[in-house]
Amino acid sequence: MRRRRFWIDGNPSQLADSYYLLDLVKGTRITEENTGPGGGYRVLEELGYPLTRVREEVAIRMPTPDEVRALGLSLGHQSPNCIGSRSQETSRLRCCKASSPVTDTSSATTCR
Repeated sequence: MRRRRFWIDGNPSQLADSYYLLDLVKGTRITEENTGPGGGYRVLEELGYPLTRVREEVAIRMPTPDEVRALGLSLGHQSPNCIGSRSQETSRLRCCKASSPVTDTSSATTCR
């Protein structure tokens, strides 16, 4: 499992746990803190496993106490978190990666 925290303007904005098949990624940059340019997706592609399909489900709920601490939210925080459940597949493997990002919606931005 890779556990990461993403930042926007010096503030934590997203928690992300990713699960890979250990036999597939053992000894690769995926097991390191910094996976390099392109992240885990590039490493999988270099291993011959480019992603061909992503399935994502999203839910919205108020943050848990652990999320409040990890995201540095104030105790009276009123913005919900966006919770994801994502599975990623390649043509060679049914599921090569699963992840569960948690995003503080007050830090999210929209693209126009």
